[in-house]
Order: sequence, then structure tokens, then C-alpha cells
Amino acid sequence: ALLLGYAMVLEHPRLHPPTPIDAISLIGLMVLTLALRLPYLTDLPAFVHSDEAQMGLNTRLAFEGHMPSLFAATDWWSVPWLGPALQAPLMLFFGEGLESVRLASVIAAALATAGLWFLGSEMWSRRAGFVAALLFAMMAPSVHFGRDGVHYMQSIAALVWTVLCYTRATKRYSGAYAALTGILIGIDVQLYY
Repeated sequence: ALLLGYAMVLEHPRLHPPTPIDAISLIGLMVLTLALRLPYLTDLPAFVHSDEAQMGLNTRLAFEGHMPSLFAATDWWSVPWLGPALQAPLMLFFGEGLESVRLASVIAAALATAGLWFLGSEMWSRRAGFVAALLFAMMAPSVHFGRDGVHYMQSIAALVWTVLCYTRATKRYSGAYAALTGILIGIDVQLYY
């Protein structure tokens, strides 16, 4: 984090406002992503898978402060505690139920969709980024795992943003993006396996 802050001071990054077509396409993708995942969130799928139930129990433990360490592993197949810890703050606002556990996957799917748009735009063109994000937003496995309470979608979102930061670090010779890439690689390792 110190290296990231130092690189940001040296580089003096400037934020450029997006063009209207970029803003409209990204907002449209976010609306589509949320529209495919939010309706009937606690009703579909109609059952709670045992993995989803265990994730919910670990998220409740993290919410109540009973996890031993953020970088430790749970006793459930040695899944790292970072996934449940990222879902736990939603329980503060939405209660300790299925809705908050599944909502974390919806948020991760939206972040992955936005990251794919930026990644495709960075590597090829805005059109390629839009198509990649659109396909990801509408694919059946993406919609399913974006509604499921297991933290599969968190690792996908983190990986997409890691590749985006790495791409920007190498294309722009940016120390800030390189430091952010290193931080995200550490998070990637801790999110699932």
C-alpha cells in the first residue's frame, strides 16, 4: 500500500471523464447485469445448496467477529476467510439471511462486467470491450453464479481487475498500476484457492 501511494504521488494521475457513448454503454451494461440477477434473488434458485449454506454460515461467523484471521483458512475445505469477510458487511444492511449472501455475488458480477468492459477497451477497442462485457453479463453460467451465494464470482471479478491493472501497468509503464497489480494478486490468492 505504501508503494502504491508513493507511485501515485510520483505519477500525478489525472482522471479523464468518459465520453457520452462510453458512459451510456457502461451504464446500460450495469443495468442489464443487475436486471438479470436481482429479481427474485432469494427465490431463484429455489433451493439452498450445501456449499451456499456453508458460505452463509462462514459469512455469519465473519460478521460476528469469530474468524481467527483475515488470511487464515476456514475448516470447510480450507477455503480462505477473505471471501466470507468481503460478504459480511452486507449483513449489516440486509440482515443475516440469504439475501445478503447472494447479493455479494450480484455485486461481484457487476464488478466483473465493468472490468471486462475496461479490459476489452484497453486491449482492443471499445466495441470489443462492450461485446465481451455483454456476453459475460448474459451467459447462463455467469447469471447463475452471479445469483448464487457461493463466492465464485468474487474470484472472477478480482482476476479481471488484476489483468486490467497488469495490462495498464505494462502499456503505460505505470508504477501505480504495477503496485495495484501486486496487491490484487495477493487478494486473488486469498479469494478462493
